Amino acid sequence: MWSLARCAGELEGQLSGEPMSLEVAFKKPLLLPAKTVIKHSGSADSVEFSLMNARNNQMHLQGKISTGN
Repeated sequence: MWSLARCAGELEGQLSGEPMSLEVAFKKPLLLPAKTVIKHSGSADSVEFSLMNARNNQMHLQGKISTGN
């Protein structure tokens, strides 16, 4: 859950508007210590993101933050 909160905290500033919705799919446990990277793409009203292992590119979680609805 902390990983999701960290991703959302990094990306929410890219969207303007309230309220926001957050969708997530947890793919694989994140074993610590680990180096990760957040990959994202978006539009004016949503950002899709993935938390990836920096060494082997395995996906740990995938989600979407949207404004409106």
